[in-house]
Amino acid sequence: MDRVSLMLIKGIQERLQQHSTGLVVTIEEDQADLILQGYIEEFFQPGKFDRWVKRKKNSRLAVSGEIWQRESGTKVLTFASSNKISSKDQPLDVAYRMGEAIGDFLAGQAAADKQESM
Repeated sequence: MDRVSLMLIKGIQERLQQHSTGLVVTIEEDQADLILQGYIEEFFQPGKFDRWVKRKKNSRLAVSGEIWQRESGTKVLTFASSNKISSKDQPLDVAYRMGEAIGDFLAGQAAADKQESM
């Protein structure tokens, strides 16, 4: 589960860097303007019994989270994402792609906020 979380964060971080948003991912909470708090809501991987008897072949990954402004404690954004993981996909790859999608969304929001303030 920790590796899945790390791949999500890696995907977010790399997308934010690619979009040159000026947003930086750090583990130092006192240096951050925004705090991302996320949860893995569901991580289902069928065992042999489920695959053979129940014919469940797909895994599922669902995450949710919030972004808070550190100084004011104001919630800025709530997000959720879920994906089925086919037997051809690796869970860590799916987690990374989900992180990229969340990073793209955050980058888009940062760009929109930047244009509004001009």
